[in-house]
Parts: sequence; structure tokens; C-alpha cells
Amino acid sequence: MTAESKPLSHGTLSLALIVAVCACKSPVHTPASNARLTVDNRATPTPWIGARDTVAVSESALVQDSMAQMDTRRFRINGIALDQTEAEVKQLVGRPQSRSPKEYIEVLGDSVWSWTYADLTIGFLRGKVDRITCVGASCSTVDGVRVGDSWPHVHDIYGPSLPNDAPSQAQYWGRRCDCAMTLSFSAGKVAKIEIWFDES
Repeated sequence: MTAESKPLSHGTLSLALIVAVCACKSPVHTPASNARLTVDNRATPTPWIGARDTVAVSESALVQDSMAQMDTRRFRINGIALDQTEAEVKQLVGRPQSRSPKEYIEVLGDSVWSWTYADLTIGFLRGKVDRITCVGASCSTVDGVRVGDSWPHVHDIYGPSLPNDAPSQAQYWGRRCDCAMTLSFSAGKVAKIEIWFDES
């Protein structure tokens, strides 16, 4: 047998078989990341909520993927919505019964103040509505939920909230907005409804 026709050694043959098998396999396709959408991808402006939903969303909004979320167009009490101006509030509910003095908050870099109505308090920051608080039956959400309603009724209207909220609290974060609606319960009934921006 000549040198040219010398059989391959066992080790060389095994290596050749491995290479051939690998070459015959279909190329592996690595899918794109399965990570949730980034903040940039979901920062589509909501029609009415204002400019704050298009800015960089804070870390609290990043954990909202695991929370109950809601269309922010439902975040209204007696027609009042976040980011409305004083003039818009007056047009909807008239002049307040009382007004607090403006107080400069250093960490926010601006002043805050509030207007008080029967059962309703509206907080302002930078000239816009920053918090709406309802504590009586004369005010209601856009879905008709009022102080005094039962937890089952709230659940029927809004669905489940954070698992650890019930029975004392139900909290719903807004989509594409660093804001939330919180309903506090006492003896199984709604005692307070708040809609607010997270300024942390």
C-alpha cells in the first residue's frame, strides 16, 4: 500500500466525521431579545395627559410591567385630570372653597399648593394638576366609582390591582405615564380615591 492510499487513523477519522455532521446542521438562528419593551418604545403620547408622559420615565414606571395598569384617560375625578391648568379646573368645578399658600419644595425645585372643594382636594405643581384626592360621595371617577363603594364593586370595574394591596388598598398604574390611581379602603368600603403623579 502506497503512502497516498494509507488509511486514515482512528483519531483523524473521528474528527472528520464531527466536522461533517456539524457542517450539515442547519444554522442556528438566535432570536431577538425577549425583554419587555423599553421605556422609549412605549413612550407614545397619550392624547390628553400632557407632556410628562413623553419624558424619561422613572424607575418606578419600569416595575409597572408587573403591576395592574390602566388607560390614563380613566384617571379623572369629577372631570379633573392630571396636568390640567388652574383655568381648566375652574371651568369644570368652579372656584375653590379655600386655597393653601404656595410652598416651595426644594427637592422638586418648585412650589406646590392646593385647592379644596367639598370632598375634593386638588394639588398643583408647576402650575398644573399634580394630585386629585376625593374623600366623599360628591365626587366620583370617570367610571362612576365613589367613596363608599365596596371592594367587589371596584374589582368589577377596574379588575385586580397589586396582589398585596387588598383589602386596604387598590392601586392602578397608568400606561405610558408615571402616575397612578389609589383607592384606600376602610371596613371593605372605599374611603379615599387619589390620582397622582409619582415625583420620586
